[in-house]
Amino acid sequence: MSGPILRSDPARVEALRAGLVGGRLDAVVYGQTAYGGYADIQYGDRQLVDLDLVLRLSTGVVVITPEQDGTLQGLTASAIEPAYDGEDALAVPADWGWEGLIGQAIGQVGFGWYVSWAGQPQSLWGIRLTFGSGRTVLIVLGELDDQQNPVYHPDSLIVLFHEGDLARYPEADGIGFE
Repeated sequence: MSGPILRSDPARVEALRAGLVGGRLDAVVYGQTAYGGYADIQYGDRQLVDLDLVLRLSTGVVVITPEQDGTLQGLTASAIEPAYDGEDALAVPADWGWEGLIGQAIGQVGFGWYVSWAGQPQSLWGIRLTFGSGRTVLIVLGELDDQQNPVYHPDSLIVLFHEGDLARYPEADGIGFE
């Protein structure tokens, strides 16, 4: 099934959880559009991912992608790594915020749900990964404004290395992770 993962689809929700929990993080790849300047180095606690976030785990690959089906917007996941052209695949160095997480297992996963438009079902808006050390990483729909604050945008992802940064994201008000 394609389209964003829906809260009302427990099979897809549990398949994503099973694909993540217990896997040791071996590498991270950001699918970026190099021509748009997104392949530049990103240091800091908030990072923009233009196309896909690829988590290479000891148990397989999990690809997290923003997806839209009309007014239904959210995240989808796949176990098939996309083929990128040239510079569009950016192997993320550990010092981009992932330091200390490479080599750790994902112990827990939380999901954040929202309604993208009135009349649409709840779809997956964000994923919280909790590693063995207790550190968390949030992967949410959005982009970064000129001051590097998160704002809603259904076509890209933001990686947040501090859960407190969610408070800077007005559209996230009331969205919890479970």
